Amino acid sequence: MIAAICARHSVRRYSPEPLSEGEWAALRRAVAAVEPLDGSLEVHLALLSFDEVGGRLAVGALLTFNPAPAYLVLHAPQQEGRMEEAGFRGEQVILAATALGLGTCWVGGTFSAGAVAKRLGRPAADVLAISPVGHPDPGRLGRLSNAATEAVARSGGKRKPLASFCFRQHWGIALQPGLVPPEVYRALEMARLAPSWSNLQPWYFLVEGDAVWAIGDSRPQRFNDRPGKPYYRLDVGIAMSHFWLAMREAGHGGRWYSVRGHEGEVQERLGLPQAMVPIGHYRL
Repeated sequence: MIAAICARHSVRRYSPEPLSEGEWAALRRAVAAVEPLDGSLEVHLALLSFDEVGGRLAVGALLTFNPAPAYLVLHAPQQEGRMEEAGFRGEQVILAATALGLGTCWVGGTFSAGAVAKRLGRPAADVLAISPVGHPDPGRLGRLSNAATEAVARSGGKRKPLASFCFRQHWGIALQPGLVPPEVYRALEMARLAPSWSNLQPWYFLVEGDAVWAIGDSRPQRFNDRPGKPYYRLDVGIAMSHFWLAMREAGHGGRWYSVRGHEGEVQERLGLPQAMVPIGHYRL
């Protein structure tokens, strides 16, 4: 899975080539095999064709410029924790698609949630995000669309250095190589590669003793705090998925535990700034 994490990148223009029966089958298996962050939460992943999802207007033609043959749709009733859960589960399918040589792109705001929800028979508020799935356009237009989108993203699409968002023992004390087991440092590097809204990377990790804390930056940035859909939490869930998958590949059997309902007390104990919201912890 580390190979897929390193290979994954956002694809915004797709070839008209349809998915093969084998690719559809592999994607459906990936959806069925998804492991939850918190199994008590109701979060659904639907893999739909372009026609089933509602057409060009529904999926946001301004982002992809042309339709992909398939779309992953994440939806859930309103409940605490659904955003990070959607990110955690959805990224597993995104990476499975990457391993198949397919392109994907998380989309949170430039599609019609109402149109997609109508096809699913759900309220618009339930539809959290979608991702096109298809063969990347290898031509000039494909390269231009990707370059144009990254040009307006934060930092031109570049990732933050690990030391800027990974701390050890206390908030603000930058984590240095050699101070944690190599597999933990590697897993944090994999979290660094996670996709996020406008490349904001609204996550922090604090290694405290035998625990790794995942923390979200809740400050409003680039419309990432839409009512009922705090996209910073979805982004943190994606990064948590990368960390967990990398640790599992290294042979570690740990898992993330949600701190839902205890954010305030954990925030105070860890000495976090006001806007920094603890989301989960992983036992090493």
